[in-house]
Amino acid sequence: MFICNPLGPKVSIFIASIFYIGGAVLELFSGVWYEVAIGRGLIGTGIGILCVACPMLISDLAPTNVRGKLVSIFQLMVTVGIMVGAITMYCFQKNIENIYTLQYAGPMMLSLGLGVLLAILIWFVPNSPVWYFRKHENIENTIKLIAKIRCLKEDDPSVIKVAQIIYEDAQNEKVESSENQGDETSDQSSIIKGEPMYLMRTITGVLLLVFQQCSGVNYFFFFGTSIFVRVIDDAYLVPIFFASINLLFSIFASVYVDRFNRTTLLKVGSMALGSIIGVFAIIKLLDFNNTAINALMIVLSCIFIAIFAFTWGPVAGIVVSELFPPSIKVKAMSISGCSGWMAGFVVATITPMISRYIGFAFMIIMGFAAFFVKKYVPETRNLQINELDDVYRKFQQS
Repeated sequence: MFICNPLGPKVSIFIASIFYIGGAVLELFSGVWYEVAIGRGLIGTGIGILCVACPMLISDLAPTNVRGKLVSIFQLMVTVGIMVGAITMYCFQKNIENIYTLQYAGPMMLSLGLGVLLAILIWFVPNSPVWYFRKHENIENTIKLIAKIRCLKEDDPSVIKVAQIIYEDAQNEKVESSENQGDETSDQSSIIKGEPMYLMRTITGVLLLVFQQCSGVNYFFFFGTSIFVRVIDDAYLVPIFFASINLLFSIFASVYVDRFNRTTLLKVGSMALGSIIGVFAIIKLLDFNNTAINALMIVLSCIFIAIFAFTWGPVAGIVVSELFPPSIKVKAMSISGCSGWMAGFVVATITPMISRYIGFAFMIIMGFAAFFVKKYVPETRNLQINELDDVYRKFQQS
């Protein structure tokens, strides 16, 4: 939040990679537990910045008709990372005895290398034209930037149209801010006072990412090895298996997500995920232990992860990246992302304590999610931010 606005998403991503590299180096050469804790804190800071800056930059760079597809590729790359991490941990655990520090240091060296790669490659990515104009107010250079991003000539009608929208949005904000200068109830840079319905939009972003983390998917990814320890001889294969399913259907999502309404995918996903995790929880509570039931649990887990990867996995992030006007985008996305991470932390913390009943909690949460999406989440597919403002104005009046 504090670096994205003044420095832009591109520089913010570079700074995030420095935090990540610093944390990985500290972990790699740590000798005591608190050095590992500080390293994890630095890595977490970097990841937190990336989870805001990356979708924001992609959303700003992407043409409207493929914006969802490109933001979903961000989620796809997350699943690639999960897959690489699961395979790396398995290989080092399987092939290197734990008396050697390489079993610990090997994955750290891999993550360090990826952080360095990000810090280098980000400088080959263009800046956000939305951020650039708001920072420099130079429409000619903004047009050049848009033309470069889209590989078009500067006088191309589509380039001029995008530049015009960016310019008009910025001007409208200035006009509204000057008109409301003496009005303490309105402030276009404020999440609480901004209109139309900036606070409601932020609450929507927060709840979408909280629902995403509380869907139950982390139950399988965090505790898969312990859930299926009596089903599969080598429990370390479970994360690889789940990550493969997640990756496969994330690829499908990145290709097909823009063909469906965002809200349709979220509602269908909520009902399907809630139903599956409910059945899974009943089976686990009854504690059946035979081959057929164990096989059914694995099948249900795979179906659950597949549906998540096509619905709530990418789509919640897509909607959040499309929901906010530039004046509050960094703040609102930061608050939403932080809320999602906090929800993930809570899930990871309480699951071991109530593991026999946690599935029912996820089922209820997905029921609330379906209701919330139906009642309060607007359809954002193929909408410019000024068109979405109109949707909220109509919602406000109804």
